[in-house]
Amino acid sequence: MWAMNLRIGVAEVVAIGSLLLLAGLAVLFALQWPVGLIPAVTFAMANGAAYAGYRLYERERAREAGSKVVQFRVIDRHGVCPLGRQVGDLISYSGEHTEPFICEEARAVLGMATSAPAWQLPKEWCCPVYEHMLVFRQEKAAA
Repeated sequence: MWAMNLRIGVAEVVAIGSLLLLAGLAVLFALQWPVGLIPAVTFAMANGAAYAGYRLYERERAREAGSKVVQFRVIDRHGVCPLGRQVGDLISYSGEHTEPFICEEARAVLGMATSAPAWQLPKEWCCPVYEHMLVFRQEKAAA
């Protein structure tokens, strides 16, 4: 089973909006002024390259910020997780990114688990949504 990690931010909205604008202009240009397609295609290529550069920058920035990866094991659950997480699954958390994808509530709990001082850490962390609650335990770090 695969999961899609889809996050829509300002950059995605701007990129999609400009591409929709270009699609509308392309129809007008094709009907009225075909030569106008040349700057439209150039703008579309520049827009795609700028968005790709932004995503690359964000990926590298996240890698630098979240270089510490903490792993959690799902040890218990109540109900059925809508994303298909089962008992025994291993969740890797680094900064704001989890692999495999989990819901925002569970991700926030793992964020609290990694930011608390070591002497205050409970042994188990639970997702706050009781209908599909997952219980996590931090894995021991390899030496």
